[in-house]
Amino acid sequence: MKLQVSFPVIFTLVRMCVGPYLCYVTMSAKNPILIMEVGVGLVLVSAFWFYKIAKVVKYKLVTKSTFKTC
Repeated sequence: MKLQVSFPVIFTLVRMCVGPYLCYVTMSAKNPILIMEVGVGLVLVSAFWFYKIAKVVKYKLVTKSTFKTC
C-alpha cells in the first residue's frame, strides 16, 4: 500500500515540479534547437503520464470508498 501511494507522489514532485524548471533552464540557455525540442517533448510526455496516473489514483480511491460503504 505504501508503494502504491509513494509512486504518484514522487512522480508528481520530480516530473511535474523539477522537470519544467529544467526545461526552462534548457530553453533559456544557448543550446541547439534539437536539444530544446527534446526538453519540451519530455515535459509533454511527463504531463501525459501524470494525467494517466492521476486518473488511476482517482479510480482506485473511488473504488475503495465504494466498497467501504456497502
